[in-house]
Amino acid sequence: MKSKLFLAIVLIPLFSLSLIASLAACSGRISGALASDGQAEFSLEISLVKSLVPIMGNALNAREIAQSFAAVPGVESVNLRELSSSSLEGSVKLSRIDHFLALPVSASGKQFIRYEEAGQGLSRLVISLDRSISPQIAALLSEDVRDYLSALIPPAVTGEDLSKEEYLALISAIYSRTMMNEIRDARISLSIDFPRPIQRIQGGAYRDRRAEFTLSLLDLLVLEQPITWEVSW
Repeated sequence: MKSKLFLAIVLIPLFSLSLIASLAACSGRISGALASDGQAEFSLEISLVKSLVPIMGNALNAREIAQSFAAVPGVESVNLRELSSSSLEGSVKLSRIDHFLALPVSASGKQFIRYEEAGQGLSRLVISLDRSISPQIAALLSEDVRDYLSALIPPAVTGEDLSKEEYLALISAIYSRTMMNEIRDARISLSIDFPRPIQRIQGGAYRDRRAEFTLSLLDLLVLEQPITWEVSW
């Protein structure tokens, strides 16, 4: 069950930032493709930050992780397998990308993922994450996932007004300086292939139909500044 924390932090934003979810503190790569009808499929290779392995129960359970996230809104199928006690790979298929962890539209009009398909016109995917909606996204996860997610007391979920420096100091005091350094340095790479050549991008880089993003785990856990990824094609 503790292995579910791994998926919770990374997938929340990543499959839509993914995309996503964001899994406990980890590093890795997620790649996938978005179809013109909004369906999306991603493959992933993820490794836990070393100092988190004992906290996670010393092993990732791909079956338990897949079962937990198969029930998440917008997820059509999940296939995962362990590569080791601290890493896994697999694939996730979304029925429609903007249905993934979908929230009711707030009075402010904020949405986690917006997908606008315009046929021959300019289509757009916007992924936005900030402290005003991240606790609502976490609330869509199962209770046990939320319990394990709280182990890292991320301001993105707790709502505490901490800076990245203050959060790292807290992790160092509660756990260790080693964990603090690993969370600070962890990066996750995401690439998405779009149906047509990309015209504009915010928050990443692109070449032809492929968008590339790099996400700092620390930025994701703290959300001191909002994260916005936008692609038009």
